[in-house]
Amino acid sequence: MDQTALISAAVMLTVLAGGIVAMAGFRMSQALVMPLVAAIFLVMSAGTATAVITQSLSEFAAVALIFTAIAIPAHQLQRSHLFEQLGARLGGLIGRVGLGFPRLELLVLVGLALGLTWLAAALLHNITGIFVMTPILIAICMSYGVPSRWVLCGALVASNLGGFSLATADTPNIIESRTFGLAQMDFIREIMPLNLGVLALVALIVAGLTAHDMRIQGRTLSDAVKTRETVRWRRLAIETQLDMRLVLVGLGVLGGFILSQFIRRDLEVAAAALAIFIAVAGDHKEKRLESLFSLSPEVYGTLASVFIIAHCISHSLIGAMLEHMIRDSHGAIWAIAVSSYLGTSLTEAASWAQAAAPITYAVNGGHAAAWALGAGICAGSSSVLTAASAGIILWRESQRTPGHGVSFSSYLPFGVGVSLLMLGLYIIAIGLLYASGHAP
Repeated sequence: MDQTALISAAVMLTVLAGGIVAMAGFRMSQALVMPLVAAIFLVMSAGTATAVITQSLSEFAAVALIFTAIAIPAHQLQRSHLFEQLGARLGGLIGRVGLGFPRLELLVLVGLALGLTWLAAALLHNITGIFVMTPILIAICMSYGVPSRWVLCGALVASNLGGFSLATADTPNIIESRTFGLAQMDFIREIMPLNLGVLALVALIVAGLTAHDMRIQGRTLSDAVKTRETVRWRRLAIETQLDMRLVLVGLGVLGGFILSQFIRRDLEVAAAALAIFIAVAGDHKEKRLESLFSLSPEVYGTLASVFIIAHCISHSLIGAMLEHMIRDSHGAIWAIAVSSYLGTSLTEAASWAQAAAPITYAVNGGHAAAWALGAGICAGSSSVLTAASAGIILWRESQRTPGHGVSFSSYLPFGVGVSLLMLGLYIIAIGLLYASGHAP
């Protein structure tokens, strides 16, 4: 083994560990820590730094454009009060169910929150799902006096599960579908039922953690509170005035962009650019500049840093060892899932899928191998806030409401625990699926 490569890998892991300690232990912002870690990695790249940043930022540019194409219409819909309207109807439904089934009220709230996030992610894309659901979930939690921390953490996992449930719901799925020749029905028939089972388990965990926090804080969902809030939500749903211009522009642009994914995937970047133009042009004149910069520089800086870090790791001894794990095991389910979990946690979901999919297919081209790859990426995406694009969006969107922001440190214990549980369940279930002959 090359001693220089070994030292370089050790330094990379040390720097990453230092970044995690800074974000989790000292609560430093990931918008500060991730660019600094990326800068150190570029220093370590020395003579190849220019090539590294060129390749990394070329990948980032396409993703950033897609992010923006989703963010602008999503924020327009938020400004139109459509999300407020949807949240009001959902809030009223939760109150009515809670009054009828008082022992199930918290489970109903969590189940609806995570279930709708999963559905939005599966149908619209997991990034869109987080954009849409974050402000709604915060508003409902605030209304009923329910701590939002665990609900929002669970929503990120739900969005990743939704993204793993359909062929077009997330970038890694699209890569795997092309590589393994997977059809939409393969996802629906073979992996979606398992994802729904994992979602139900995550909902139970979130409900339990939320109930524990409420007991510690002395909070209860009394009938008086539920009745008052149910009436208030109903009134809000009736009184909310929608900005129909923003509703039509936001829904039209978002729907058109999503539809384009089904028609011509190779035109995704062009479709994103067109979506940005139409959305900004369709906004109110005085809001167009604000609309264009819906995402803050912090989001772009963090995302770009993640791509640089991912590129450096995937081309280091660390990435090579994870790839050898797949090859040396001859495509064993556990090896594919574990290496994908570690690779995604250390890099980023789309980057790891791009690197690992052809290697996995070369040694095991079956559906079970594809599901193991996707399962490792899904669990890895749920492990830390920076492992997937949806996590970065959750961090930014939740910060808009003081007191409800999800940070790297607040998410970490939940993410690591739940993601490891998911990884174990996926390995067992997919292994059984393969052994029983249900996966081609």
